Amino acid sequence: MRVKNIPLSQINPPAFDIRARRSPKKVEALAADIAKRGLLEPIKVREVEGGKYEVVDGLTRFLAVESLGWKQVPAIVTEADDVTAVIVAYVENAKRQNVGASDTVRVLDYLCNKVGMKQREACEKLGIRPETASRYLKVLERLPEEQREQVLNGEMSVRKALERAGVVKPKEVELPECELYENAVEITVKSEADYEALKNVISAVRPPRLKLFCNGVKYTIEVGRWLIRVNLLERPEEGGE
Repeated sequence: MRVKNIPLSQINPPAFDIRARRSPKKVEALAADIAKRGLLEPIKVREVEGGKYEVVDGLTRFLAVESLGWKQVPAIVTEADDVTAVIVAYVENAKRQNVGASDTVRVLDYLCNKVGMKQREACEKLGIRPETASRYLKVLERLPEEQREQVLNGEMSVRKALERAGVVKPKEVELPECELYENAVEITVKSEADYEALKNVISAVRPPRLKLFCNGVKYTIEVGRWLIRVNLLERPEEGGE
């Protein structure tokens, strides 16, 4: 491997980003740090067609120096095909404890479902426990396409996806006392936080006909033919549900 200064105009972001989502705030924070202390670690790139390079590891660093108006950046040039580049990016970020569950699901989907790599091989290359990979891949198998895309794009947490797919049980929440009516349950909770806890439990096993209504401080959750009326003793802040 060799380090060279490469013009930013010759470097492209990776074709497949291991990140489900990238935080602009992290880029801004890193840019501020680089402006003060300089770039402490070169990015890692690979050569691609057309005399260009593609980021393998260090995309946040690349975006940070780009935002600072740098014309070139120190980079380690390495040889890697598409699959190897994804694996290297994940492993390097994992070493820095900088990968989340959504990133792991995304990379497993790429390797196992798109590339066709065996699950065992993917676990060995990524350093992931087989039981973890199995649970994550089951989520993608069981969820409807729309929800699956939400998980892969970081729009739905992996925990919620695991619950909705029936891979794990929803977290148990101690509910307040309630009164039963015909086709309805009425619950009075003390705060917006208690309401959110109740709503999350119900949403985790959300049936197709679940609806949520709000009228002042009274919420009604429709689950099939059942209604769960939630009365809040504290008015929620404006902008909430």
